[in-house]
Amino acid sequence: MNILLTSAGRRNYLVKYFREALKDYGGKIYCTDASTDAPIIQEADKTFIVPRVDNPTYFDALLKICDDYEIKIVFSLNDLEIPLLAKQRERFLEKGVIPVVSQYEIIDLCRDKSKYNSMLKQCDLNTPKTYSTLESVQEALNNNQIGFPLIIKPRWGTASIGVEVVYDEYELELAFHLLKRKLARTILSEVSKQDFEHSILIQEKLEGVHYSVDIINDLNGRYVTTLVKEVISMRAGDIDKAKTVGNLKIAEIGRKIGQHLNHIGIINLDVICKGSEGYVIDMNARFGGGYAFTHEAGANIPQAFIDWAQDKTPNPSCFITKENIKLGRYEEIVDLNNLDRVDSKYI
Repeated sequence: MNILLTSAGRRNYLVKYFREALKDYGGKIYCTDASTDAPIIQEADKTFIVPRVDNPTYFDALLKICDDYEIKIVFSLNDLEIPLLAKQRERFLEKGVIPVVSQYEIIDLCRDKSKYNSMLKQCDLNTPKTYSTLESVQEALNNNQIGFPLIIKPRWGTASIGVEVVYDEYELELAFHLLKRKLARTILSEVSKQDFEHSILIQEKLEGVHYSVDIINDLNGRYVTTLVKEVISMRAGDIDKAKTVGNLKIAEIGRKIGQHLNHIGIINLDVICKGSEGYVIDMNARFGGGYAFTHEAGANIPQAFIDWAQDKTPNPSCFITKENIKLGRYEEIVDLNNLDRVDSKYI
């Protein structure tokens, strides 16, 4: 059974996890990227250089790769690609390929921070106070409904692009107008055109314990489990150090969302616990950057997905992490000159 990881970039650790999980079945791990400088090239069995995800021929190239290399499962690792893959889901299924992505409506909800705030309230879950215009947050400040510091972020964000903390009204206005200009020059420009006037959100900055939460559903959208890590520190928008915990209150947030959405695969949440209440501050329908911490603490979600794709029941140990395991991330350098496993014929 062969697996395709798209827009794989520098997530070499995921290739290692999937390769280990494939041992009992046989098969190879293939990846795609738009650059021959992607570190993933040095880890995958073969990497295909493909057009950018916004190119009209992109999914034709992916489907051709699936045909040529007998791909069974496809995972996208890119926030901007996932909604596009969701729209193309049926094309893959018709070829007998399983794209591990939910229906577009679910993905759209997860990508749009304004929409998922409304969904979370329907689930009786807490979210930070959120405003979509400068005027509305200024009115809330004048009425003492919210106070500084505040967080400004893109409504359809990724990789912490444009996220700023502001401490007074001068910084608020400056950061808001600057981000509005910058959005047009970032990879978020196209998605922000959906509603450019409301493409920036302003939220209260919550202080408390930060948790990273992985919600696992099977390939039919049935809820399976929630795995929780306490974030010790962040670096460049990603988890730097974390500790696995058995926080049942935070896990309950994951259960409510997983059973409400019936999403396919994995959703990663960021939750701030302030006092006795948990507040969902971010949501991504993919393997989060912190999944490696979950895996190294004992869980094996790649194995579960592979088993499900083979109509087998995963070992329950796939969904268990050892508690109080403290883990840290480090950088690794790879030689990018070896292009022996690169195929550029699909670009």
